[in-house]
Amino acid sequence: MNIPLTIGHYLGRSGAANAMEMVNMMLEPDEQGGASPYTLFGTPGCKEFSDLGIVAQGRGGYSLPGEVLAIVGSYLFTINTSTGVSDHIGSLLTTTGNIQWGENPTQVMFIDGTYGYVYTKATKTLKRIYDADFPTPKSCTFKDGFGVVVEEGTGKFFVSDINDFSSWGALSFTTAEYEPDNLVSCLASHDSLFAFGVKTIQTYYNSGNSSFPFDNRPGANMQIGCGATNSPAKGENIIFWLDNHGVPRKLDGYTQSIISTRQIDYTISKLSTYSDAKGFVYVQEGKTFYVLVFPTDKVTLVYDMAANYWHKRTSYADNGAWRAAWITQDGSTILAGDIGNGKVYKLDSETYKDNGEPIRWVFTLQNVNSDDAMISHESLSLKIDGGVGLSDGSDPKLWMTYSDDNGHTWSREKWRSMGKIGEFSKRIRFFNLGRSRGRVYRFGGTDPVKRVVVSAKLEGRNLGY
Repeated sequence: MNIPLTIGHYLGRSGAANAMEMVNMMLEPDEQGGASPYTLFGTPGCKEFSDLGIVAQGRGGYSLPGEVLAIVGSYLFTINTSTGVSDHIGSLLTTTGNIQWGENPTQVMFIDGTYGYVYTKATKTLKRIYDADFPTPKSCTFKDGFGVVVEEGTGKFFVSDINDFSSWGALSFTTAEYEPDNLVSCLASHDSLFAFGVKTIQTYYNSGNSSFPFDNRPGANMQIGCGATNSPAKGENIIFWLDNHGVPRKLDGYTQSIISTRQIDYTISKLSTYSDAKGFVYVQEGKTFYVLVFPTDKVTLVYDMAANYWHKRTSYADNGAWRAAWITQDGSTILAGDIGNGKVYKLDSETYKDNGEPIRWVFTLQNVNSDDAMISHESLSLKIDGGVGLSDGSDPKLWMTYSDDNGHTWSREKWRSMGKIGEFSKRIRFFNLGRSRGRVYRFGGTDPVKRVVVSAKLEGRNLGY
């Protein structure tokens, strides 16, 4: 029998170890009608692009043509996207906390949760927003020439003067009144401005009114809130966010839908908090990914929109935390800031380490069973892109283990070669695997090599009841 690579991130509701999981591996649907509906590929590695020389929290990044703005600790840098050369531009009044951005033709605005700042593109200078009418900022975005800021702890959002983030009017605000609600985030998409509240999403459009430019869009408000201020992110004209129940969703136009599985919802529900979640979207090799980072619990979950599957990302030396604290993109160049060492990385599908450290990858096949009959597992073979060995002649390996009790306990690891360079016909096979009424197989490794898994095949016999 063939074991399809139908895999998803899973946590057993009994509290056992992961019965099914996919870590640092992602699925690609097989559109050619092969034996397996999917092929598994390794996730991109983190290749050093620039070292900003500050050992502090990576807080945010924003792409401009030819350069990236990066904030580490209290410092703002520009990074040339061709050379990786960085320049220190100025300093913030805070050292921690997430950053949100907005851009008009001449300026970039960002907030740190306490203050607002303006970066002027032409002069490459940074100034704090000193206008007395600038609110205490919770979230910000840009729409039709206006900076938009949600005021902390209220249902209000304010707008700047047209194309001037440094100037704000005392009466240039509105209150979300479709339903009384405190606003926590905002994001512009298509021709609308979406104001995310604790319990609702209220939609606005530019009406051209001279007194205040945005009016509520009738029929486009939703009885769904936002549970994490920094979770909304936009890609391919779709907004992704974490709702007020900790459930990942997407908003396509004015139609919302859940993108999580029961297993992902369960995983998030067991975190100590999800209110600190940060969301990012990037596109690589034609695929759109929504990245959800949970800093307190050091968990990163990634939704692959094309495959409609989730996977988990970790960095080997960081106790489960993936190195990327923020992600931004300029064309095909995808940059990520480190969670704590001041480095900026390029996400590269041909890099097989994170900051020079091993990537631990794991995937688990679906449960093998036949209506609770006993099955003799005589041999298991794995089809991969072989011959991936290192240039020094070393022989990379992977391990296999299995569980007959839904992931509560696992067998000892069995190791096999993935093939030295040139050993393209290498077969990975395991023999004499005993018998079981229900079994899951798990594979993994840490060698820094290309990872492509095409299919798995089990040779076995049904022994009956």
